Amino acid sequence: MKIHSKLQKNGDGKQMSKRNVLIVLAIITLLTGIIRYRLLDVPLERDEGGFAYMAELILDGIPPYTQAYDYKPPGLYLMYAVFITIFGKSPTGIHTGLLLMNIGTMILIFLLARFWYDTKSAIVAVFLSQVLLVSSSLLGFAAHATHFVIFFCLLAYLVFEYLHRDKKWLKALIVGALLGCATLMKHSGVLFIIPVLIIPFLTRKEYGNSFSDAIKISGLIIIGFLVPLIGVLIWLGSTGALDGFLYWNLKYPSIVAKEVGTSDLFPRIYRNGIQAAGSFLPVWILSIVCFLYYISRSRGSKARSRVVLFSIFSFAAVFIGYETRSHYFVLIIPAVAIVIGITVSYLVNRLKSQFQKVLIFSVPFILTIIGIIYQSDYFFTADPAVISRTIYYPNQFADAEKVAGFIQSRTNDSDRIAILGSEPEILFLSGRRSATRYIFTNFFHEKHNLREKMESEMIREIDSVKPAIIVMINQPFSWGALPRGNWPILIWAKGYLDREYELIGTVKLVSVYTSVFKWDKDARDDPGALASQIMIFRRNDRSIIPGTF
Repeated sequence: MKIHSKLQKNGDGKQMSKRNVLIVLAIITLLTGIIRYRLLDVPLERDEGGFAYMAELILDGIPPYTQAYDYKPPGLYLMYAVFITIFGKSPTGIHTGLLLMNIGTMILIFLLARFWYDTKSAIVAVFLSQVLLVSSSLLGFAAHATHFVIFFCLLAYLVFEYLHRDKKWLKALIVGALLGCATLMKHSGVLFIIPVLIIPFLTRKEYGNSFSDAIKISGLIIIGFLVPLIGVLIWLGSTGALDGFLYWNLKYPSIVAKEVGTSDLFPRIYRNGIQAAGSFLPVWILSIVCFLYYISRSRGSKARSRVVLFSIFSFAAVFIGYETRSHYFVLIIPAVAIVIGITVSYLVNRLKSQFQKVLIFSVPFILTIIGIIYQSDYFFTADPAVISRTIYYPNQFADAEKVAGFIQSRTNDSDRIAILGSEPEILFLSGRRSATRYIFTNFFHEKHNLREKMESEMIREIDSVKPAIIVMINQPFSWGALPRGNWPILIWAKGYLDREYELIGTVKLVSVYTSVFKWDKDARDDPGALASQIMIFRRNDRSIIPGTF
Protein backbone atom coordinates (compact mmCIF):
# COMPACT_ATOMS: atom_id res chain seq x y z
CA MET A 1 0.00 0.00 0.00
CA LYS A 2 2.76 2.41 0.90
CA ILE A 3 4.51 1.79 -2.38
CA HIS A 4 1.39 2.70 -4.32
CA SER A 5 0.83 5.88 -2.35
CA LYS A 6 4.38 6.92 -3.16
CA LEU A 7 3.83 6.23 -6.82
CA GLN A 8 0.71 8.38 -6.77
CA LYS A 9 2.41 11.35 -5.16
CA ASN A 10 3.40 14.17 -7.42
CA GLY A 11 6.88 15.62 -7.54
CA ASP A 12 6.54 18.07 -4.68
CA GLY A 13 5.21 15.38 -2.35
CA LYS A 14 1.58 16.52 -2.41
CA GLN A 15 -1.34 14.47 -3.56
CA MET A 16 -4.05 15.82 -5.79
CA SER A 17 -7.49 15.81 -4.17
CA LYS A 18 -10.25 13.69 -5.70
CA ARG A 19 -12.17 16.87 -6.46
CA ASN A 20 -9.27 18.31 -8.46
CA VAL A 21 -8.77 15.00 -10.26
CA LEU A 22 -12.43 15.06 -11.31
CA ILE A 23 -12.06 18.64 -12.52
CA VAL A 24 -9.02 17.70 -14.61
CA LEU A 25 -10.86 14.69 -16.07
CA ALA A 26 -13.83 16.91 -16.95
CA ILE A 27 -11.50 19.35 -18.71
CA ILE A 28 -9.88 16.45 -20.60
CA THR A 29 -13.30 15.25 -21.74
CA LEU A 30 -14.35 18.73 -22.84
CA LEU A 31 -11.15 19.48 -24.76
CA THR A 32 -11.14 16.11 -26.49
CA GLY A 33 -14.75 16.62 -27.52
CA ILE A 34 -14.02 20.11 -28.86
CA ILE A 35 -10.99 18.95 -30.87
CA ARG A 36 -12.78 15.97 -32.42
CA TYR A 37 -16.29 17.40 -32.83
CA ARG A 38 -15.61 19.18 -36.12
CA LEU A 39 -13.96 16.04 -37.53
CA LEU A 40 -16.99 13.80 -37.02
CA ASP A 41 -18.24 14.30 -40.58
CA VAL A 42 -14.96 13.56 -42.40
CA PRO A 43 -15.90 11.03 -45.13
CA LEU A 44 -14.97 7.40 -44.58
CA GLU A 45 -11.81 6.24 -46.30
CA ARG A 46 -11.41 2.76 -47.77
CA ASP A 47 -10.14 1.03 -44.62
CA GLU A 48 -12.98 2.46 -42.54
CA GLY A 49 -15.41 1.53 -45.30
CA GLY A 50 -14.19 -2.05 -45.26
CA PHE A 51 -14.47 -2.31 -41.48
CA ALA A 52 -17.96 -0.80 -41.58
CA TYR A 53 -19.10 -3.14 -44.37
CA MET A 54 -17.82 -6.19 -42.48
CA ALA A 55 -19.61 -4.90 -39.37
CA GLU A 56 -22.84 -4.47 -41.32
CA LEU A 57 -22.61 -8.07 -42.51
CA ILE A 58 -22.16 -9.24 -38.91
CA LEU A 59 -25.23 -7.25 -37.85
CA ASP A 60 -27.13 -8.99 -40.66
CA GLY A 61 -26.09 -12.37 -39.26
CA ILE A 62 -23.27 -13.04 -41.73
CA PRO A 63 -19.95 -13.97 -40.08
CA PRO A 64 -16.72 -12.30 -41.21
CA TYR A 65 -14.47 -13.78 -43.93
CA THR A 66 -17.38 -15.63 -45.60
CA GLN A 67 -18.95 -12.96 -47.83
CA ALA A 68 -16.09 -10.42 -47.78
CA TYR A 69 -12.34 -10.72 -47.37
CA ASP A 70 -10.07 -8.62 -45.16
CA TYR A 71 -7.06 -9.49 -43.01
CA LYS A 72 -7.99 -7.64 -39.82
CA PRO A 73 -9.03 -9.52 -36.65
CA PRO A 74 -12.79 -9.81 -36.07
CA GLY A 75 -12.78 -7.72 -32.89
CA LEU A 76 -12.37 -4.61 -35.01
CA TYR A 77 -15.53 -5.40 -36.98
CA LEU A 78 -17.40 -6.08 -33.75
CA MET A 79 -16.33 -2.67 -32.44
CA TYR A 80 -17.63 -1.03 -35.61
CA ALA A 81 -20.86 -3.00 -35.25
CA VAL A 82 -21.30 -1.52 -31.77
CA PHE A 83 -20.71 2.02 -33.09
CA ILE A 84 -23.16 1.55 -35.97
CA THR A 85 -25.82 0.10 -33.68
CA ILE A 86 -25.55 2.87 -31.09
CA PHE A 87 -24.65 5.94 -33.14
CA GLY A 88 -26.01 5.19 -36.59
CA LYS A 89 -24.88 3.95 -39.98
CA SER A 90 -22.86 6.95 -41.12
CA PRO A 91 -19.38 8.48 -40.95
CA THR A 92 -20.64 10.69 -38.12
CA GLY A 93 -21.87 7.68 -36.14
CA ILE A 94 -18.59 5.80 -36.52
CA HIS A 95 -16.51 8.85 -35.65
CA THR A 96 -18.71 9.53 -32.61
CA GLY A 97 -17.70 6.10 -31.37
CA LEU A 98 -14.07 7.02 -31.99
CA LEU A 99 -14.55 10.28 -30.08
CA LEU A 100 -15.81 8.43 -27.00
CA MET A 101 -12.97 5.91 -27.21
CA ASN A 102 -10.54 8.81 -27.51
CA ILE A 103 -11.96 10.49 -24.41
CA GLY A 104 -11.45 7.22 -22.57
CA THR A 105 -7.88 7.01 -23.87
CA MET A 106 -7.10 10.54 -22.63
CA ILE A 107 -8.44 9.74 -19.17
CA LEU A 108 -6.40 6.53 -19.03
CA ILE A 109 -3.22 8.34 -20.10
CA PHE A 110 -3.77 10.92 -17.35
CA LEU A 111 -4.35 8.28 -14.67
CA LEU A 112 -1.48 6.07 -15.80
CA ALA A 113 1.06 8.91 -16.07
CA ARG A 114 -0.05 10.17 -12.66
CA PHE A 115 0.32 6.68 -11.25
CA TRP A 116 3.79 6.23 -12.76
CA TYR A 117 5.07 9.65 -11.70
CA ASP A 118 2.98 12.72 -10.82
CA THR A 119 0.20 15.09 -11.83
CA LYS A 120 2.41 17.48 -13.80
CA SER A 121 3.65 14.63 -15.97
CA ALA A 122 0.04 13.53 -16.51
CA ILE A 123 -1.04 17.00 -17.64
CA VAL A 124 1.82 17.20 -20.16
CA ALA A 125 1.09 13.67 -21.41
CA VAL A 126 -2.61 14.34 -21.92
CA PHE A 127 -2.00 17.61 -23.78
CA LEU A 128 0.48 15.97 -26.14
CA SER A 129 -1.72 12.91 -26.68
CA GLN A 130 -4.83 14.97 -27.41
CA VAL A 131 -3.10 16.82 -30.20
CA LEU A 132 -0.90 14.07 -31.65
CA LEU A 133 -3.65 11.44 -31.76
CA VAL A 134 -5.86 13.69 -33.84
CA SER A 135 -3.11 15.11 -36.09
CA SER A 136 -3.54 14.85 -39.84
CA SER A 137 -0.14 13.19 -40.30
CA LEU A 138 -1.44 10.22 -38.26
CA LEU A 139 -4.85 10.35 -39.99
CA GLY A 140 -6.17 10.87 -36.49
CA PHE A 141 -9.71 11.67 -37.63
CA ALA A 142 -10.18 8.13 -38.98
CA ALA A 143 -11.39 5.23 -36.82
CA HIS A 144 -8.40 2.97 -37.38
CA ALA A 145 -7.77 -0.14 -35.29
CA THR A 146 -4.76 1.43 -33.61
CA HIS A 147 -6.98 3.78 -31.57
CA PHE A 148 -8.86 0.81 -30.13
CA VAL A 149 -5.65 -1.11 -29.41
CA ILE A 150 -4.23 1.67 -27.23
CA PHE A 151 -7.52 2.09 -25.36
CA PHE A 152 -7.62 -1.57 -24.29
CA CYS A 153 -3.87 -1.67 -23.60
CA LEU A 154 -3.93 1.44 -21.41
CA LEU A 155 -6.94 0.12 -19.51
CA ALA A 156 -5.10 -3.18 -18.98
CA TYR A 157 -1.98 -1.40 -17.73
CA LEU A 158 -4.01 0.72 -15.32
CA VAL A 159 -5.73 -2.36 -13.88
CA PHE A 160 -2.29 -3.97 -13.63
CA GLU A 161 -1.10 -1.13 -11.38
CA TYR A 162 -3.85 -2.01 -8.89
CA LEU A 163 -3.03 -5.70 -9.08
CA HIS A 164 -1.37 -5.95 -5.69
CA ARG A 165 -4.03 -4.21 -3.59
CA ASP A 166 -6.65 -6.94 -3.36
CA LYS A 167 -8.21 -9.65 -5.53
CA LYS A 168 -4.97 -9.75 -7.51
CA TRP A 169 -5.76 -13.09 -9.15
CA LEU A 170 -9.04 -11.76 -10.57
CA LYS A 171 -7.35 -8.56 -11.70
CA ALA A 172 -4.61 -10.57 -13.43
CA LEU A 173 -7.32 -12.34 -15.45
CA ILE A 174 -8.91 -8.98 -16.32
CA VAL A 175 -5.54 -7.56 -17.44
CA GLY A 176 -5.07 -10.53 -19.75
CA ALA A 177 -8.62 -10.33 -21.12
CA LEU A 178 -8.22 -6.63 -21.94
CA LEU A 179 -4.96 -7.33 -23.77
CA GLY A 180 -6.73 -10.15 -25.60
CA CYS A 181 -9.33 -7.60 -26.71
CA ALA A 182 -6.51 -5.32 -27.92
CA THR A 183 -5.13 -8.17 -30.03
CA LEU A 184 -8.59 -8.75 -31.50
CA MET A 185 -8.52 -5.14 -32.72
CA LYS A 186 -5.14 -5.49 -34.48
CA HIS A 187 -2.55 -8.25 -34.46
CA SER A 188 0.21 -5.99 -33.15
CA GLY A 189 -1.72 -5.64 -29.88
CA VAL A 190 -0.22 -8.99 -28.86
CA LEU A 191 3.12 -7.33 -28.09
CA PHE A 192 1.66 -5.31 -25.23
CA ILE A 193 1.22 -8.45 -23.14
CA ILE A 194 5.00 -8.95 -22.88
CA PRO A 195 5.72 -6.11 -20.39
CA VAL A 196 3.02 -7.25 -17.96
CA LEU A 197 4.41 -10.79 -18.08
CA ILE A 198 7.93 -9.56 -17.30
CA ILE A 199 7.19 -6.91 -14.65
CA PRO A 200 5.94 -9.32 -11.92
CA PHE A 201 9.40 -10.92 -11.92
CA LEU A 202 11.22 -7.56 -11.88
CA THR A 203 9.15 -6.17 -9.01
CA ARG A 204 8.99 -9.16 -6.67
CA LYS A 205 10.86 -7.37 -3.88
CA GLU A 206 8.84 -4.22 -4.42
CA TYR A 207 5.57 -5.99 -3.68
CA GLY A 208 6.87 -8.72 -1.39
CA ASN A 209 5.89 -11.45 -3.83
CA SER A 210 7.59 -14.82 -4.14
CA PHE A 211 8.83 -16.22 -7.43
CA SER A 212 5.84 -18.56 -7.45
CA ASP A 213 3.50 -15.55 -7.03
CA ALA A 214 5.07 -13.95 -10.10
CA ILE A 215 4.56 -17.17 -12.05
CA LYS A 216 0.91 -17.33 -10.94
CA ILE A 217 0.27 -13.70 -11.91
CA SER A 218 1.84 -14.14 -15.35
CA GLY A 219 0.02 -17.44 -15.84
CA LEU A 220 -3.35 -15.89 -15.00
CA ILE A 221 -2.66 -12.98 -17.34
CA ILE A 222 -2.01 -15.49 -20.14
CA ILE A 223 -5.21 -17.38 -19.29
CA GLY A 224 -7.18 -14.12 -19.29
CA PHE A 225 -5.56 -13.19 -22.60
CA LEU A 226 -6.72 -16.44 -24.18
CA VAL A 227 -10.34 -16.18 -23.00
CA PRO A 228 -11.58 -13.60 -25.59
CA LEU A 229 -9.47 -15.22 -28.31
CA ILE A 230 -10.93 -18.67 -27.64
CA GLY A 231 -14.42 -17.16 -27.42
CA VAL A 232 -14.02 -15.61 -30.87
CA LEU A 233 -12.59 -18.85 -32.30
CA ILE A 234 -15.60 -20.78 -30.99
CA TRP A 235 -17.95 -18.22 -32.55
CA LEU A 236 -16.12 -18.36 -35.90
CA GLY A 237 -16.00 -22.15 -35.83
CA SER A 238 -19.72 -22.44 -35.11
CA THR A 239 -20.58 -20.14 -38.02
CA GLY A 240 -18.27 -21.72 -40.60
CA ALA A 241 -15.90 -18.74 -40.68
CA LEU A 242 -12.88 -20.30 -38.97
CA ASP A 243 -11.07 -21.36 -42.16
CA GLY A 244 -11.45 -17.88 -43.63
CA PHE A 245 -10.19 -16.31 -40.42
CA LEU A 246 -7.13 -18.58 -40.29
CA TYR A 247 -6.29 -17.91 -43.93
CA TRP A 248 -6.68 -14.13 -43.93
CA ASN A 249 -5.25 -13.50 -40.47
CA LEU A 250 -2.41 -16.02 -40.43
CA LYS A 251 -1.56 -17.68 -43.74
CA TYR A 252 -1.99 -14.73 -46.12
CA PRO A 253 0.02 -12.23 -43.99
CA SER A 254 2.80 -14.81 -43.62
CA ILE A 255 2.95 -15.30 -47.40
CA VAL A 256 3.26 -11.56 -48.00
CA ALA A 257 5.70 -11.05 -45.11
CA LYS A 258 7.99 -13.73 -46.54
CA GLU A 259 8.07 -11.91 -49.89
CA VAL A 260 8.53 -8.44 -48.37
CA GLY A 261 11.35 -9.43 -45.99
CA THR A 262 13.16 -7.08 -43.60
CA SER A 263 15.93 -5.72 -45.82
CA ASP A 264 14.47 -2.22 -45.87
CA LEU A 265 13.30 -2.19 -42.23
CA PHE A 266 15.46 0.69 -41.00
CA PRO A 267 14.92 2.93 -44.07
CA ARG A 268 11.21 2.18 -43.65
CA ILE A 269 11.30 3.19 -39.98
CA TYR A 270 12.97 6.48 -40.87
CA ARG A 271 10.80 7.23 -43.90
CA ASN A 272 7.49 6.40 -42.26
CA GLY A 273 8.49 8.02 -38.98
CA ILE A 274 9.17 11.34 -40.69
CA GLN A 275 5.84 11.12 -42.51
CA ALA A 276 3.93 10.24 -39.33
CA ALA A 277 5.55 13.05 -37.34
CA GLY A 278 4.62 15.74 -39.87
CA SER A 279 4.68 19.22 -38.37
CA PHE A 280 5.19 17.68 -34.92
CA LEU A 281 8.65 16.33 -35.74
CA PRO A 282 10.28 18.46 -32.98
CA VAL A 283 7.97 16.78 -30.44
CA TRP A 284 9.02 13.34 -31.66
CA ILE A 285 12.69 14.30 -31.46
CA LEU A 286 12.06 15.60 -27.94
CA SER A 287 10.56 12.22 -27.01
CA ILE A 288 13.75 10.41 -28.09
CA VAL A 289 15.89 12.80 -26.07
CA CYS A 290 13.59 12.42 -23.06
CA PHE A 291 13.61 8.62 -23.30
CA LEU A 292 17.41 8.47 -23.36
CA TYR A 293 17.58 10.92 -20.46
CA TYR A 294 14.96 8.97 -18.51
CA ILE A 295 16.70 5.60 -18.75
CA SER A 296 19.99 7.20 -17.71
CA ARG A 297 18.54 9.01 -14.67
CA SER A 298 15.66 6.87 -13.46
CA ARG A 299 17.57 4.09 -11.69
CA GLY A 300 15.71 3.25 -8.50
CA SER A 301 12.43 4.66 -9.81
CA LYS A 302 9.50 2.38 -9.03
CA ALA A 303 8.00 2.91 -12.49
CA ARG A 304 11.22 2.56 -14.49
CA SER A 305 10.63 -0.98 -15.73
CA ARG A 306 7.04 -0.15 -16.65
CA VAL A 307 7.84 3.01 -18.61
CA VAL A 308 10.84 1.52 -20.42
CA LEU A 309 9.13 -1.75 -21.37
CA PHE A 310 5.91 0.03 -22.37
CA SER A 311 7.89 2.39 -24.63
CA ILE A 312 9.98 -0.36 -26.24
CA PHE A 313 7.05 -2.60 -27.06
CA SER A 314 4.90 0.33 -28.22
CA PHE A 315 7.63 1.09 -30.74
CA ALA A 316 7.94 -2.58 -31.74
CA ALA A 317 4.17 -2.81 -32.28
CA VAL A 318 4.39 -0.19 -35.02
CA PHE A 319 6.70 -2.36 -37.11
CA ILE A 320 5.62 -5.90 -36.31
CA GLY A 321 3.84 -6.41 -39.64
CA TYR A 322 5.09 -6.54 -43.21
CA GLU A 323 3.94 -2.99 -43.87
CA THR A 324 4.02 0.25 -41.91
CA ARG A 325 1.59 3.08 -42.52
CA SER A 326 1.51 6.47 -40.88
CA HIS A 327 -1.49 5.70 -38.67
CA TYR A 328 0.32 2.69 -37.16
CA PHE A 329 2.36 5.25 -35.18
CA VAL A 330 -0.78 5.91 -33.12
CA LEU A 331 0.41 2.89 -31.12
CA ILE A 332 3.44 4.75 -29.79
CA ILE A 333 1.75 8.07 -28.95
CA PRO A 334 0.86 7.22 -25.31
CA ALA A 335 4.48 6.17 -24.67
CA VAL A 336 5.83 9.29 -26.40
CA ALA A 337 3.56 11.56 -24.36
CA ILE A 338 4.15 9.84 -21.02
CA VAL A 339 7.94 9.74 -21.42
CA ILE A 340 8.03 13.46 -22.25
CA GLY A 341 5.67 14.24 -19.37
CA ILE A 342 7.68 12.29 -16.79
CA THR A 343 11.03 13.70 -17.92
CA VAL A 344 9.79 17.28 -17.98
CA SER A 345 8.22 16.92 -14.54
CA TYR A 346 11.40 15.26 -13.20
CA LEU A 347 13.47 18.25 -14.34
CA VAL A 348 10.97 20.81 -13.06
CA ASN A 349 10.92 19.15 -9.63
CA ARG A 350 14.69 19.41 -9.35
CA LEU A 351 15.24 22.95 -10.59
CA LYS A 352 15.35 25.79 -8.08
CA SER A 353 14.85 28.76 -10.38
CA GLN A 354 11.19 29.51 -11.06
CA PHE A 355 12.12 30.86 -14.50
CA GLN A 356 13.87 27.59 -15.37
CA LYS A 357 10.90 25.58 -14.11
CA VAL A 358 8.49 27.54 -16.32
CA LEU A 359 10.86 27.34 -19.30
CA ILE A 360 11.32 23.56 -19.10
CA PHE A 361 7.63 22.92 -18.48
CA SER A 362 6.72 25.11 -21.47
CA VAL A 363 8.94 23.34 -24.02
CA PRO A 364 6.56 20.49 -25.02
CA PHE A 365 3.62 22.91 -25.12
CA ILE A 366 5.47 25.39 -27.34
CA LEU A 367 6.66 22.69 -29.76
CA THR A 368 3.17 21.24 -29.97
CA ILE A 369 1.55 24.63 -30.54
CA ILE A 370 4.00 25.31 -33.37
CA GLY A 371 2.89 22.04 -34.96
CA ILE A 372 -0.75 23.05 -34.55
CA ILE A 373 -0.06 26.39 -36.26
CA TYR A 374 1.38 24.56 -39.27
CA GLN A 375 -1.84 22.50 -39.43
CA SER A 376 -4.15 25.34 -38.42
CA ASP A 377 -6.51 24.87 -41.39
CA TYR A 378 -6.97 21.23 -40.47
CA PHE A 379 -7.49 21.88 -36.76
CA PHE A 380 -9.72 24.96 -36.96
CA THR A 381 -11.28 25.85 -40.30
CA ALA A 382 -11.21 23.19 -43.04
CA ASP A 383 -14.46 21.59 -44.12
CA PRO A 384 -14.57 17.81 -43.44
CA ALA A 385 -14.84 17.03 -47.16
CA VAL A 386 -11.89 19.33 -47.90
CA ILE A 387 -9.85 17.55 -45.23
CA SER A 388 -10.51 14.24 -46.98
CA ARG A 389 -9.74 15.63 -50.44
CA THR A 390 -6.48 17.32 -49.47
CA ILE A 391 -5.07 14.55 -47.28
CA TYR A 392 -6.03 11.63 -49.52
CA TYR A 393 -5.70 13.24 -52.96
CA PRO A 394 -6.18 11.85 -55.59
CA ASN A 395 -8.46 9.39 -53.77
CA GLN A 396 -12.11 10.44 -53.98
CA PHE A 397 -13.52 9.30 -50.66
CA ALA A 398 -15.42 12.58 -50.42
CA ASP A 399 -17.41 11.56 -53.52
CA ALA A 400 -18.40 8.13 -52.20
CA GLU A 401 -21.57 9.28 -50.44
CA LYS A 402 -22.99 10.88 -53.58
CA VAL A 403 -22.08 7.83 -55.67
CA ALA A 404 -23.69 5.58 -53.05
CA GLY A 405 -26.84 7.69 -53.06
CA PHE A 406 -27.07 7.42 -56.85
CA ILE A 407 -26.66 3.63 -56.67
CA GLN A 408 -29.40 3.45 -54.03
CA SER A 409 -31.75 5.35 -56.34
CA ARG A 410 -31.15 2.89 -59.21
CA THR A 411 -31.30 -0.41 -57.32
CA ASN A 412 -33.45 -2.41 -54.93
CA ASP A 413 -32.35 -3.46 -51.46
CA SER A 414 -31.81 -7.03 -52.69
CA ASP A 415 -29.64 -6.04 -55.67
CA ARG A 416 -25.94 -6.85 -55.64
CA ILE A 417 -23.26 -4.48 -56.87
CA ALA A 418 -19.61 -5.04 -57.77
CA ILE A 419 -16.80 -2.57 -57.32
CA LEU A 420 -13.72 -3.00 -59.48
CA GLY A 421 -11.37 -1.27 -57.09
CA SER A 422 -10.88 -0.96 -53.34
CA GLU A 423 -13.78 1.26 -52.31
CA PRO A 424 -15.91 -0.72 -49.84
CA GLU A 425 -17.14 2.54 -48.34
CA ILE A 426 -19.48 2.70 -51.35
CA LEU A 427 -20.90 -0.70 -50.38
CA PHE A 428 -21.47 0.43 -46.81
CA LEU A 429 -22.97 3.81 -47.65
CA SER A 430 -25.26 2.42 -50.36
CA GLY A 431 -26.49 -0.44 -48.20
CA ARG A 432 -25.94 -2.90 -51.06
CA ARG A 433 -24.20 -6.27 -50.86
CA SER A 434 -21.06 -6.96 -52.84
CA ALA A 435 -21.23 -9.36 -55.79
CA THR A 436 -17.74 -10.56 -54.89
CA ARG A 437 -15.87 -11.39 -51.72
CA TYR A 438 -12.93 -9.29 -52.93
CA ILE A 439 -13.84 -5.87 -51.59
CA PHE A 440 -10.17 -4.78 -51.71
CA THR A 441 -8.49 -5.22 -55.11
CA ASN A 442 -5.28 -3.66 -53.80
CA PHE A 443 -4.67 -7.11 -52.26
CA PHE A 444 -3.95 -8.32 -55.81
CA HIS A 445 -0.80 -6.26 -56.06
CA GLU A 446 0.84 -6.89 -52.73
CA LYS A 447 4.04 -8.92 -52.87
CA HIS A 448 2.87 -12.49 -53.50
CA ASN A 449 2.16 -14.84 -56.40
CA LEU A 450 -1.59 -15.03 -55.80
CA ARG A 451 -2.72 -12.24 -58.14
CA GLU A 452 -3.96 -14.41 -61.00
CA LYS A 453 -5.82 -16.73 -58.61
CA MET A 454 -7.50 -13.80 -56.85
CA GLU A 455 -8.44 -12.09 -60.12
CA SER A 456 -9.93 -15.27 -61.60
CA GLU A 457 -11.98 -15.85 -58.43
CA MET A 458 -13.29 -12.29 -58.52
CA ILE A 459 -14.21 -12.63 -62.21
CA ARG A 460 -16.02 -15.92 -61.58
CA GLU A 461 -17.98 -14.50 -58.64
CA ILE A 462 -19.09 -11.37 -60.50
CA ASP A 463 -20.08 -13.33 -63.61
CA SER A 464 -22.04 -15.78 -61.46
CA VAL A 465 -23.93 -13.12 -59.50
CA LYS A 466 -24.55 -10.80 -62.48
CA PRO A 467 -24.70 -7.64 -60.36
CA ALA A 468 -27.20 -4.91 -61.11
CA ILE A 469 -24.46 -2.27 -60.93
CA ILE A 470 -20.71 -2.40 -61.53
CA VAL A 471 -18.53 0.50 -60.41
CA MET A 472 -15.17 0.79 -62.15
CA ILE A 473 -12.50 2.73 -60.24
CA ASN A 474 -9.85 4.13 -62.58
CA GLN A 475 -7.41 5.26 -59.92
CA PRO A 476 -4.05 3.68 -59.00
CA PHE A 477 -4.35 3.89 -55.21
CA SER A 478 -7.57 1.91 -55.36
CA TRP A 479 -5.75 -0.94 -57.08
CA GLY A 480 -2.51 -0.73 -55.13
CA ALA A 481 -0.69 -0.10 -58.40
CA LEU A 482 -1.04 1.80 -61.67
CA PRO A 483 -3.75 -0.09 -63.63
CA ARG A 484 -2.38 -1.80 -66.73
CA GLY A 485 -4.38 -2.97 -69.70
CA ASN A 486 -2.78 -6.43 -69.65
CA TRP A 487 -4.20 -7.38 -66.25
CA PRO A 488 -6.63 -10.29 -66.77
CA ILE A 489 -9.37 -8.65 -64.73
CA LEU A 490 -9.23 -5.43 -66.76
CA ILE A 491 -9.20 -7.30 -70.08
CA TRP A 492 -12.24 -9.25 -68.90
CA ALA A 493 -14.00 -6.16 -67.51
CA LYS A 494 -13.72 -4.24 -70.78
CA GLY A 495 -15.44 -6.96 -72.79
CA TYR A 496 -17.94 -7.82 -70.06
CA LEU A 497 -19.05 -4.22 -69.55
CA ASP A 498 -19.27 -3.57 -73.30
CA ARG A 499 -21.49 -6.62 -73.82
CA GLU A 500 -23.77 -6.60 -70.81
CA TYR A 501 -23.75 -3.15 -69.20
CA GLU A 502 -24.38 0.46 -70.08
CA LEU A 503 -22.72 3.54 -68.63
CA ILE A 504 -25.05 5.53 -66.35
CA GLY A 505 -22.68 7.69 -64.33
CA THR A 506 -19.20 9.19 -64.19
CA VAL A 507 -17.21 11.15 -61.65
CA LYS A 508 -14.25 13.16 -62.88
CA LEU A 509 -11.67 14.69 -60.56
CA VAL A 510 -10.90 18.11 -62.03
CA SER A 511 -8.95 19.55 -59.10
CA VAL A 512 -8.03 18.74 -55.51
CA TYR A 513 -11.28 20.31 -54.33
CA THR A 514 -13.69 19.58 -57.18
CA SER A 515 -15.29 16.58 -58.85
CA VAL A 516 -17.75 16.69 -61.74
CA PHE A 517 -20.66 14.23 -61.69
CA LYS A 518 -22.56 13.23 -64.82
CA TRP A 519 -25.52 10.87 -64.96
CA ASP A 520 -27.26 8.84 -67.67
CA LYS A 521 -27.27 10.52 -71.11
CA ASP A 522 -24.89 13.28 -70.00
CA ALA A 523 -22.38 10.62 -68.95
CA ARG A 524 -22.76 8.59 -72.17
CA ASP A 525 -22.47 11.67 -74.38
CA ASP A 526 -19.23 12.79 -72.76
CA PRO A 527 -16.36 11.92 -75.15
CA GLY A 528 -13.98 11.65 -72.20
CA ALA A 529 -16.28 9.49 -70.09
CA LEU A 530 -14.04 6.42 -70.06
CA ALA A 531 -11.18 8.50 -68.69
CA SER A 532 -13.20 9.31 -65.57
CA GLN A 533 -11.88 8.17 -62.22
CA ILE A 534 -15.23 6.58 -61.28
CA MET A 535 -17.58 4.96 -63.82
CA ILE A 536 -20.94 3.42 -62.93
CA PHE A 537 -22.47 0.77 -65.19
CA ARG A 538 -25.98 -0.76 -65.09
CA ARG A 539 -26.81 -4.22 -66.36
CA ASN A 540 -28.69 -4.17 -69.67
CA ASP A 541 -31.09 -7.04 -69.01
CA ARG A 542 -32.40 -6.68 -65.45
CA SER A 543 -34.76 -9.61 -66.02
CA ILE A 544 -31.93 -12.14 -65.61
CA ILE A 545 -32.13 -13.79 -62.21
CA PRO A 546 -28.84 -13.20 -60.41
CA GLY A 547 -26.85 -16.15 -59.11
CA THR A 548 -24.60 -16.55 -56.09
CA PHE A 549 -20.92 -17.14 -55.59
